[in-house]
Amino acid sequence: MGQDRKQLFQNWSVIMDDIITVRDMLPTDIELVYQWRNDPRVRQFMFNTAPLDPNSHADWFDKTHRDPLRHLLLVCQDGRPFGFAQFTVESNRSIADWGFYADPNGPKGQGKILGHAALDYGFGIIGLHKICGQVIEKNQRSIQFHERLGFRAEGILRSHHLSDNGYQDIHLFGLLASEWESSTDSAS
Repeated sequence: MGQDRKQLFQNWSVIMDDIITVRDMLPTDIELVYQWRNDPRVRQFMFNTAPLDPNSHADWFDKTHRDPLRHLLLVCQDGRPFGFAQFTVESNRSIADWGFYADPNGPKGQGKILGHAALDYGFGIIGLHKICGQVIEKNQRSIQFHERLGFRAEGILRSHHLSDNGYQDIHLFGLLASEWESSTDSAS
């Protein structure tokens, strides 16, 4: 069912309100997303903190954008992209891991807009039952961000990721479609 919804909206922007849209990442967006992903302010919180080279980033896009279980998305305001989100759907097609980052030079508050738009897309367009997040312990802002969006802590993988700072815990989060729907209903 989620894949049918995705195909229905394949080449359309999904309007979240008057000015915020979510659309598929296109080949013409590779350079922009590369710049955001390679910025040290973004890179420091990734599982892979090493700088990327442009060719490997382009190869990543070529490989992943054709995968029906991957959704590479840009969130735009007035048609201008300001954030990237991706969903990696499990083979059962109802649960996905997500990842995201915003333009590091963008205005304060864009992360909240990005999060809401991406979650609306994941639950409303893809038709997901559950969205999962994994956050490295040093990224306290992302842990708090997940909590503010309504994600529930589902566990901690202790000393699970080796980074430049040694072994880090990974915080696991989950959000059900019914929880998201309840939280957005009460916000309106």
